[in-house]
Amino acid sequence: MHSLGGTKTQHVANLPLTNEPALGELPPFSQLLTAYRLESDLEEADKGFSGEKANARFRPVSHLAEVLLPNDEKAKNVTQGPYWLKASLKPDTPLVNRDDFRDELSLQHYPNKTLPWVLSAANFNDAGIDKAQWQEIGEITLTESVVSLTCDTKLHFNHPAIK
Repeated sequence: MHSLGGTKTQHVANLPLTNEPALGELPPFSQLLTAYRLESDLEEADKGFSGEKANARFRPVSHLAEVLLPNDEKAKNVTQGPYWLKASLKPDTPLVNRDDFRDELSLQHYPNKTLPWVLSAANFNDAGIDKAQWQEIGEITLTESVVSLTCDTKLHFNHPAIK
């Protein structure tokens, strides 16, 4: 499942991961209550940890404009961070077939036991994330992985409130 609505995909690693995940299509009727409860629980957790303006469907990254790199004159002139960030698997990375996404993302299945991602950023536009003009800003390569059975229910990241 890769959206709040329960859209399923064969490979999690093949999805572009953004700070505004897709709402997705409605789940089957038999799962509507579960989907509603999931969204309600996420919103309640966000408000508890991130304040009243928290939003389960959007994670602001505007605070990145406040990060200054040492000895980087260009970075000191940045006054606004990107609206959207995206991590996409490098195109030449093979996809791994596993039933559980945690097994799919385990580094033991990838060449050199690494998982390379391309990071991109885009500014806001009225047409939305699907029409964003993405600019590659870097790469990140995962060199270690840990599988936890409790991350789905015990892990929460504090997100800055929308300003």
